[in-house]
Amino acid sequence: MSALPEPDAESVSVEGPPVARTRPGRVERRAEALLPTVSIIVVSKDEPQLAETLAALGHELSAEAGRGVSAESEVVVVDASSGRLDGVRSDHPWVGWVDFDPAPGAGVTIACQRNAGVRECKGDIVVFVDSGCVPCEGWLGHLVAPIARGEELVVSGRATGAHNTFERSMPTGKLFYLEEAPTINLAVHRSVFQTVGGFDEGFSYGSDVDFTWRVVDAGIRIRYEPLASVEHDWGGFRRRMRRARQYGAARARLYRKHPERVLRALYDDPVPFVYPLWLLGLPIALRRPGYLLLLALPLWRARKHASPAEVVLAHVLQGVGSLTEVTCWAVGWGAARTSSLDIARRAFTGRVGSAKSWRSSALD
Repeated sequence: MSALPEPDAESVSVEGPPVARTRPGRVERRAEALLPTVSIIVVSKDEPQLAETLAALGHELSAEAGRGVSAESEVVVVDASSGRLDGVRSDHPWVGWVDFDPAPGAGVTIACQRNAGVRECKGDIVVFVDSGCVPCEGWLGHLVAPIARGEELVVSGRATGAHNTFERSMPTGKLFYLEEAPTINLAVHRSVFQTVGGFDEGFSYGSDVDFTWRVVDAGIRIRYEPLASVEHDWGGFRRRMRRARQYGAARARLYRKHPERVLRALYDDPVPFVYPLWLLGLPIALRRPGYLLLLALPLWRARKHASPAEVVLAHVLQGVGSLTEVTCWAVGWGAARTSSLDIARRAFTGRVGSAKSWRSSALD
């Protein structure tokens, strides 16, 4: 005998008029259908901390599945390690794995990997987190809840950890919106990519800032949620200083692409402007050693940081990166202009020679 379809509700008489009571199983299924599907994207190339990050993400997904996010939510790794992390891959069979192979002649850039992850994932909400990050308890719920409730389209969390020389102080205790955000801890509704496009693959570094600038320019707010916190391993000293130089070069590229932001950046983001000027003035220190004392001001401003000297050194190296990038443009522009002038000169010389030959032939 076949079972009858279970009704959505049944009438129950409790000494009064019939009361409609919905069966708990149906309520849970309906609630589950309303939960957003979240895709967490992690890009990697030979990242040794990837296994720790995936273990922490698995714990967060298990805690939030069916409660704050759909059980269909996923973690997707976009890996450019050419098989060198296959051990990590086999230890986490629940993770979606995308083997990233760049186009012939093209290098591996983070922007390309992020775009590949967005194409491959299925989530309504796309969350970006870096390899080496370990989320705090409740991170995922706090990060995606404003988007799930329909209040926001983009939410940025906090990144902590020792030697974070790039963290800016944020107000606490009130709702706050950012002008830019990195993808180290960022949630984006999928519709945003349809509005502003993906990450600019012309950037080696800084594509996340370019993306969020375009988000803000499109009138979309970036909400800051400090409770959605991750702890990040920023690497050894040499890696941190190399990153600072790369960030400086990226800032120069960003302002070249967005020149309308330069005037405001002189106040809001002075590092890529002030430190290159200081570096250009270093020959002054040969005659006036007191010139070096100009660094005393940023040292004093960084006094609350665990390592003020490292903050200032990182800013100096950012200046090196910005100055190097601008110098390369200037040299390239000069070479192109010289080449154009040379071509024009040769063309003019050729025409004059042809005219002289024609006149000689006419006289003969």
